[in-house]
Amino acid sequence: VPWSSFLSRCCNDQLNPPTKQEALDATFAPIAIGQILASVENLCVAKLYESDQLLRGTSARDAKPQTLKHRLLTILDTQFAARALSLSTLGAAVSLLLSRGRRRPQIVAATALAISTALSEHRTPYGRDGADQMTSVITQYRAISAFIPNRNRSDDVFLRAVNVQAGLSYFVSGLSKAFGPSWVRGEALGEILQTQVYGGSSAAQALKKSAWLMKGATWVTPIWELTFPLIYVIPARWGVSGLSVDKIFHMGVAANMELPRFVWGFTGSHAAV
Repeated sequence: VPWSSFLSRCCNDQLNPPTKQEALDATFAPIAIGQILASVENLCVAKLYESDQLLRGTSARDAKPQTLKHRLLTILDTQFAARALSLSTLGAAVSLLLSRGRRRPQIVAATALAISTALSEHRTPYGRDGADQMTSVITQYRAISAFIPNRNRSDDVFLRAVNVQAGLSYFVSGLSKAFGPSWVRGEALGEILQTQVYGGSSAAQALKKSAWLMKGATWVTPIWELTFPLIYVIPARWGVSGLSVDKIFHMGVAANMELPRFVWGFTGSHAAV
């Protein structure tokens, strides 16, 4: 896996620091894998995108009738458009995964992925999680930073932007939880896992049997998120270990809340860190 070799190289003081292209490769590989899983999942539940189903298109409802915008958005809201967007996302994600080491194809694939995911989100603005949002932001940053003529500066701006996004994503999430009464009481995670959507996994059922473990996990979550930015000031070796712990956290969330794509979006930002 690209990011694992990237992190192991960071740990070895005897080797040269990773190049920007290696960091880019390690950023986009998990992003691509996550979007491949997402598009395949969407194709498998294509029935939900019909006009009377849960994931029906809603983009045309606020457009003025009989206008060109309304006609175009009506087409976007069809099940056919949803299927086409899933296929284009799949193609762009596979291209992104195969473009390792090649900057220009990587930019083209990331831009195509940014466009297809943006259209999908406009069609159906719900049913996504933070990892999907992180993926969208990273691919959009790559498309925008590509306009910088100087290659080295362009890549540097992109990686720095992803770092800022990663730091803010964790810190702001932790800050909002710190002011949430149910998080302070240690009850929030238990409440989340009581829902049908997030509490059906065997891991969630096991966690619900231990009140003290549930409360501890609830308190640890915002503390961990608030302290994430410290990774930029601690020694590099500790930072790499910290990122490994972060990945374990995301895998735990994915297992407990049945969010298989949750790991990949944030893992991509870790490579830039």
